[in-house]
Amino acid sequence: MTTSSFKFDVSVVIVSFNTRDVLRDCLRSVFRETGSLRVQIIVVDNASTDGSPEMVEQEFQEVLLIRSGVNLGFGPANNLGFRSAGGRYLVLLNSDAFLTAGSLEIGRAHV
Repeated sequence: MTTSSFKFDVSVVIVSFNTRDVLRDCLRSVFRETGSLRVQIIVVDNASTDGSPEMVEQEFQEVLLIRSGVNLGFGPANNLGFRSAGGRYLVLLNSDAFLTAGSLEIGRAHV
């Protein structure tokens, strides 16, 4: 595929299980660091009961939320997110991790 055949430069896949508050901070960090990149953000919720998916729906409407009816675990949940990814590059980001300044742009000059 050529660069122009991708809808997004980067797809960020975040798996969440009962991490509502840190997930919110994680998502804010991703939005803050997107810069000029076309970024797709995918949250795969592993059957959280703490309001995580509702928070994503209410506060981050531009995020693709995938709700799993069961806790799939980290690997299978990431695979579920990958199936919806439309980015040239994939970033796996834990819901308790936060992007720092320029972290998505670092390799861009070499692409």
